Amino acid sequence: MVTVQQLTLSAGGEELVEQASFQLGGQDRAALIGRNGCGKSTLLRALARPETGGGRISVPKNLKIGYFHQDLLSFSTSSSLLEVVSEAFGDLIRMRIQYEGSLLSDTSTADIDYWQHQADLLDELTRMDAFRIEAMVEETLIGLGFLSSDMERPYNQLSGGWRMRAMLGKVLLQRPGLLLLDEPTNHLDLPAISWLEDFILRYPHSVLLVSHDRTFLNRCCNRIFEIDQKKLWVYKGDYESYEEQKMTRLEQQRLAWSNQQKMLDHEMRFIERFRYKASKARAVQSRIKLLQKKELIDEVQEAGRAPRFRFVPNRKPGKMLMELSQINKSFPGIRLLNEASVEWERGDKIALVGPNGSGKSTLLRILLGTESFDGQRQLGYQVELAYYAQHQTESLNLKNSLLDEALRLAQHCTVQEVRSALGAFLFDQDDMDKPVGILSGGEKARLALSGVLLSHSNTLLLDEPGNHLDMESVEALIDALQDFEGSYVLVAHDRYLLEQVCNKVWYVTDGKIHVYPGPFAEFTERLGEPWKQSPARPAESTRPNASKPDSDQDSASSYEEQKKFKRKLAKAERECRKTEEDLSRAEAKKAILLQKMADPVIVQNFENLQSLQIELRQTEQEISALFPLWESQLEELDQLTECQSN
Repeated sequence: MVTVQQLTLSAGGEELVEQASFQLGGQDRAALIGRNGCGKSTLLRALARPETGGGRISVPKNLKIGYFHQDLLSFSTSSSLLEVVSEAFGDLIRMRIQYEGSLLSDTSTADIDYWQHQADLLDELTRMDAFRIEAMVEETLIGLGFLSSDMERPYNQLSGGWRMRAMLGKVLLQRPGLLLLDEPTNHLDLPAISWLEDFILRYPHSVLLVSHDRTFLNRCCNRIFEIDQKKLWVYKGDYESYEEQKMTRLEQQRLAWSNQQKMLDHEMRFIERFRYKASKARAVQSRIKLLQKKELIDEVQEAGRAPRFRFVPNRKPGKMLMELSQINKSFPGIRLLNEASVEWERGDKIALVGPNGSGKSTLLRILLGTESFDGQRQLGYQVELAYYAQHQTESLNLKNSLLDEALRLAQHCTVQEVRSALGAFLFDQDDMDKPVGILSGGEKARLALSGVLLSHSNTLLLDEPGNHLDMESVEALIDALQDFEGSYVLVAHDRYLLEQVCNKVWYVTDGKIHVYPGPFAEFTERLGEPWKQSPARPAESTRPNASKPDSDQDSASSYEEQKKFKRKLAKAERECRKTEEDLSRAEAKKAILLQKMADPVIVQNFENLQSLQIELRQTEQEISALFPLWESQLEELDQLTECQSN
């Protein structure tokens, strides 16, 4: 049980959280929410180092705390990905290496106590899965979107997003008693988010996470902690339940504040009326003292959403926006698109989804016309494209003021249009003169998004526009896209965003673009979440007999086949692991028996020697039976793994 009592947090001389108190149970999965800059990350940092909390944070003795945060990106090394993430088991790996080294160096000793200690150590290592560390690390990394071929890649050759995935995997594998996750979904795609959801739901200890993904919070969390107006509020249940409870609380607070104001008005009228009458002096003083002691109820501060702003395209395009025919796109060793074709019509607001590595961002650049490919790309009449890249904020001029930079991005707009657009993206008058360089990541993302929509283009290509946005900013983006009169293709890992703004789905898999002619919510309701399966390697699309689902039924059938294969593979891994453990125990037992039989004292006792010989013969028979079984299981597992890779 983690207990926080009357904790106050500040940053940069500004008080962020006042007198926060809460408890986190042993199996709580809690979310910490609030506007950008309200103190969420500051609170996580305080919990990660409870000794800095001035005695306000109480944690059980020896509680292990795991903390995932964005500053982990600064770590770099030339070690392999597998080596870096395996350090989550650093002590256990060193213990295993020491055990294996002692077996090689001390084979000649006849000390029975030594061999008994070695057998006990083997049991302990086996119990702690010390001989499966690399397999567990690889399984976790594959769940987060890596391929088996990535395991030996130097860590410093990975991009920032993939480094963050690796660091997330490392923290998860530590299995701490308190798991703190600051924006874990920011660098994940839909398959990896689904995997993380399953992981958190199965996690046996406390979890406190910061996320702006409503669907993720609804699926993972059973408590919500909100920082609002410097106070921390605690709610039971998922995000939807929090919204209902907060609405009820605010209504009660409004009513209580209104009643208190009426009471205060009544008391003040009494005081003003009789303040100067000697006969009422005692009563007046008594009421003044009571008012001074009374705890005042805060007035509910309305959030006040910014006004909606309509982003109107300059020109109306033709009916057909773009047509891709027989598109082929490959990178060395990877086939992303194989004879892919699709049509994009006016009014289509498309959710572009697919497994990790299927080529979604590449397809956006092909649509834009900046990516080379083989095939035909036919652009429609009067189509004007605007593109929002994942790293769009890096192109901002940090020296400009917010208003000047917005005017630079929207050169054909008036100052009033730009101010109105910035207001729609939650910037107020006081923000206009701020240098871009001091803006938060979320503020920079909103600025860049306003620039794309102010281009007055009629066709948008949006790659993860919701990254780094808090929930209020995501709602502002939803408002803008719902009001947008043009068309767009949207890549996003926020399922709530996709459900709110898209009327068609392009699902990229097996080198093809499969079109679902309905909204994203209907797509997932009918087909489930096909990306939840381990993604096929891109090379699979080049196989002549590869599955090519041409209908919803085929996709569902392929999904079920993948589920069956995954269960078969998991069973084979369990059976092979069990046989390997049994074989290790038997061989360790044989070594101990041989050492005992070499003891002169035991040899002199015929009955003891005979008993040891019988036990040794049984152990050798067990080894003889286990070894070919293990070999056959290992061969079957290799075949299944190879099949999965292909």
